[in-house]
Amino acid sequence: MTPETIVDVLHQHAISRPQQLAMQHYDGSDTPVAEITYGQLVASIHEMAVQLADRVGPGDTALVAMRFGIDYIVCLLAILFLGGVAIPGMPANRRSTKRLIAMLRVGKPVVMLHDGLNDFTGDILAQYGVQEVNMSVRVPTGQAPPSRRLAGDAAALLQFTSGSTATPKGVVISHANIVANQIAIAKHFDHQEGVQVLGWLPLFHDMGLIGNVLQPLFLGGTAMMQAPFDVISQPLSWLKLIEKTRAHTSGGPNFIYDLCVRRVSEEEAAGLDLSRWETAYNGSEPVRQHTLERFAEKFRCSGFKSTSMFPCYGMAEASLFVSGRRYFAPHDDAPSRAATDSTGTLVSCGAIDEETTVVVCDPVSLEARNEGASGEIFIAGPSVASAYLDEQGIQIGPFTHRLTGHPGRDFHRTGDIGKIEGRQLFVTGRAKDTIKIRGVTYHAEDMESIIERECSQIEDHAVCVFGLPVTTGVETVAAVVEISRATASPVRSELFKQIREAVSLHAGVTISKVYFVLRGSLSRTSSGKFVRSLCRENLANGSLAIIEEL
Repeated sequence: MTPETIVDVLHQHAISRPQQLAMQHYDGSDTPVAEITYGQLVASIHEMAVQLADRVGPGDTALVAMRFGIDYIVCLLAILFLGGVAIPGMPANRRSTKRLIAMLRVGKPVVMLHDGLNDFTGDILAQYGVQEVNMSVRVPTGQAPPSRRLAGDAAALLQFTSGSTATPKGVVISHANIVANQIAIAKHFDHQEGVQVLGWLPLFHDMGLIGNVLQPLFLGGTAMMQAPFDVISQPLSWLKLIEKTRAHTSGGPNFIYDLCVRRVSEEEAAGLDLSRWETAYNGSEPVRQHTLERFAEKFRCSGFKSTSMFPCYGMAEASLFVSGRRYFAPHDDAPSRAATDSTGTLVSCGAIDEETTVVVCDPVSLEARNEGASGEIFIAGPSVASAYLDEQGIQIGPFTHRLTGHPGRDFHRTGDIGKIEGRQLFVTGRAKDTIKIRGVTYHAEDMESIIERECSQIEDHAVCVFGLPVTTGVETVAAVVEISRATASPVRSELFKQIREAVSLHAGVTISKVYFVLRGSLSRTSSGKFVRSLCRENLANGSLAIIEEL
């Protein structure tokens, strides 16, 4: 019998495998700094539930704004145990103020859990009437936690979206959504009972929480954790920890694989043993063919198997996972499934989960497109959430689209553009990030990929492309490129020529303007995606630190 909630699953594990490691947290030098067994995990959940019982009741929202680590997960699970709705947040500081305020205004939490608070954040909480509890201060009571029945259809998480094309909004995810997605992930990733997963993405990110932590916990395995800063600043430390822990699964957005190729030397790669890394997933942003191929080639000497490369597609609105597959067919280094468009080869995000229905529609008429034709992606299934929560309250509209040929089914309109070919899903970009020139639609991500692939002096994920306001009746295209202040003027001039030639040759588009800006100037989401609308806005209002315009 399928359990209704992740909390039920953990209680079963605490009985059947109390001494099994549930979570381990490693520092940047590959040393475990904290760990917890299933027996200890459930006892800690009960202890924190007692501490929170007079503040969090069934249906109440509670914000988790704590540092990366095991305590974050324990607190979040304690909220679920109490029947509350957890809002996965980030540590409260000045840099995260805008997102914190959005969570407070939309989520209306009764309490914010933290492990250290500054006066600035305290003033914001007071403004919104939100209590705060320092969870680093344990208050043993010896009391038993309240017993509360959790229904599968009850809300469990208010997961805020990354906000790559709009202000972040809360996705209402039920306990049943989480369980259905855990089953789908296990099936597609070939995860077995006791699987070991190494994760480093932030715990407020859906992939970091649901994929890297809840998935191994669901299967009675071990969720191994490494802080995001340690991995991004020293990607070699991530690969070393994969070797040390013999993790079955680890991964991240496309950019982390590019970082590994660029920053890990040939000598360092030769000294690694990645032969036990079975699933190297790549998701959360457009998956690029040259990234997969460069990584597989670079770490072939490490024993890395090309068949481990696993492009996937998902979103908070689907709890996390929608589709995925291994990019290289077993025993063959040729891509197992690829398609093409005007800019080159597209990477398959895999076969769609059997329980999920994906339909590609015309964005205007909402009529289903034929196989191989591009359109907007609509999804339905047991993992798909039921509503957004914004400042106006519950919004079910985006999740209740009815499509011809699917009577009685509600579909979520994703805003993503893609196509289905040979039962494989290919995602080409966001509808709001498309650029239409003389009736032809182009994707910003495709042009960025071309520039980064063809212009070797430009770092990966340092180019943002978007359309400029129409002034002559035809939309024009600009590229904003992050560089160091030390990049000389002649080098910038040469890069300008390379960018225009590459995009013209491979996409048939003329880049009319190239803006060189300081590194770190472009607006990104919590998962590293460009917020193109904000980049365009900052360009228009003069707030970008432009070095040169060509």
